[in-house]
Amino acid sequence: MNIELTPELEGLRAPVRRFTQRELEPLAREIDEHGEISRKAWEVMREAGYLGMRLPAQYGGSSATLSQMCIVLEEFSRVHRVLTGLIDATSGLTPSAFVRHGSRE
Repeated sequence: MNIELTPELEGLRAPVRRFTQRELEPLAREIDEHGEISRKAWEVMREAGYLGMRLPAQYGGSSATLSQMCIVLEEFSRVHRVLTGLIDATSGLTPSAFVRHGSRE
């Protein structure tokens, strides 16, 4: 199976990679040194719109597609695997299930 990225998806890769190199690489070193995820890692990712990225905008997300999230996960995993867990925890199966099947009650 040959899967080609659209120009839009391929264009997403470079800015995400710059973000990970500039903002997340120093935080990844801290994760390795201290054995925990700093509050700053959460804040930097939230401010950049990566946390909750698959959630609809009405719930504070970015309404990203699954393909967009996969590009982000791929680039974040280059820096540190645990950072992909933050995205998954805020955009993955559980948050998506709340949106699809939850109620206001």
